[in-house]
Amino acid sequence: MTEMTIGAINPGYGGLPIGVAAALGGANLTWHAHPGQAPDCPGRAVMRYHHPHAGAHAALDAIPPMVDVLTINRYDDGPVSAGALIGAGYKPPVVVVETESRRGEAVPVCAHLRSRGYRAAWQTVRASDVGAPHRRPRVYVVAVRKDCPAPGITAAYLDAAPWTGSVWPTPDAYNTHLDVEAYRWSIADLEGQADSRALEHWEKVTGERYPYPTYSLPTTTAPARLSVGFVEWMMGLPVGYVSTPSLQLTHEQRIGLLYSGTVPLQAAHAVATGMKRVYQP
Repeated sequence: MTEMTIGAINPGYGGLPIGVAAALGGANLTWHAHPGQAPDCPGRAVMRYHHPHAGAHAALDAIPPMVDVLTINRYDDGPVSAGALIGAGYKPPVVVVETESRRGEAVPVCAHLRSRGYRAAWQTVRASDVGAPHRRPRVYVVAVRKDCPAPGITAAYLDAAPWTGSVWPTPDAYNTHLDVEAYRWSIADLEGQADSRALEHWEKVTGERYPYPTYSLPTTTAPARLSVGFVEWMMGLPVGYVSTPSLQLTHEQRIGLLYSGTVPLQAAHAVATGMKRVYQP
């Protein structure tokens, strides 16, 4: 059986393609594009590092090779956007879109895809729904072209081990509370009173021991600095995926990527359950 192919628009560090590939039983990344961003943007650097044989496009100024699955972070209908590409006739069998958790974004995306010959459904999935120690609500649109058969999914991703207790702040560029929470937790840990239940639950789900949230212990003169490896782990990424020294990125660039990225397991669960929604009568 030939493995499916993926094209990714604005993938950041690639969390959405990773999750989609897992849900569909495996797929190879053929190309990734970063319209509206600088050619040397951090996301493109990470994608080229992990996918050296995939086409790396700085813009959508030409029709890319056709793929089986198109993943999209930030769907819009500008002249060099994902919406314009589909409107121009680029219609892969499967399209998966991740947007912010607002109904006003998902409904127009579904309507546009349906007008282009797709079955489409949307739902909100939180990272905590799959066990992560933070909520991170996102909307996922799953669409299948009407003249194509339903793709197979990996049944394991239909199930999840949600975390329903207290949560950490979601890694987010607009939420500055994660640094504070890491500092408070490290202080409590020094006193033997840290609440690690959410972290321990994600450990069981991912099979990866949680890194210490800060690079060093706080002192009376210096606050502790948030660890990139810890945020990477919170997002459910393999150890070193963004934090490896081999990537020529600053601390701020790595944190920025993680704050705007996708939890792969969250995406995999959304796609697996979304496929069922697409074919509901």
